[in-house]
Amino acid sequence: MRERDLRDWKQRTWADIYFKGDEAYDALDAFQEQHGDSPTPLQTYDELVSFTKDRNDVMNLLRRVNSMAALFPQNAVMNELFAITGGMKENPQLLSPKTSKSCSRP
Repeated sequence: MRERDLRDWKQRTWADIYFKGDEAYDALDAFQEQHGDSPTPLQTYDELVSFTKDRNDVMNLLRRVNSMAALFPQNAVMNELFAITGGMKENPQLLSPKTSKSCSRP
């Protein structure tokens, strides 16, 4: 019974992490599309408020993915996830097209 419960937990956890990661990837992609191409993206107060809210939303999703992944036993996939998302702390990194390419789906 315990082995089956553990196997089921791992399967659910993988699925939860995958879907949350997919949600974070989509949010990052939308954030980059919305804010990444403008040479001067923050010309007004409203633009700054919008940028800050969108950035915080992406960062919260990335933190949620990482917190979910941290519950899972250490492995190469989770280590790669931490390595990729750990570097996304500054605006230029979040806006860089290289960032979304390093996170791209298989």
